Amino acid sequence: MRRRQIFRLTAQGTAQLKKWITRPLVRADVIRGLDEVMLRFAFSEQVAGPSASARLLRSLETELTSYIPDLHEQLNAGKATMPTSGRLALESGIKSYECLLQWTRDALRTYEHKGKE
Repeated sequence: MRRRQIFRLTAQGTAQLKKWITRPLVRADVIRGLDEVMLRFAFSEQVAGPSASARLLRSLETELTSYIPDLHEQLNAGKATMPTSGRLALESGIKSYECLLQWTRDALRTYEHKGKE
């Protein structure tokens, strides 16, 4: 039987984790790193507090709000020449981002409501 090992963050490790969680969100995070964004969000409240969680959500909302129209433009510009599979894949991506934006807004309302309690 393997012995159980318990690891604990050092003060330096906690500081680096907080820095990673609270670093500004950029479009590239939305395009290629949503899994990482969600991981940052999952740990944000415990490591950096509820205000950091809300800031991350507001930043995500901002990035999604500016990115989704660009995707719609890309779809409209290429619709006539795109293969059906390409068009459908792009539409799927747009719908996923729109769903994430709605979730982000719902999550922000949760934090706003929580702050009023």
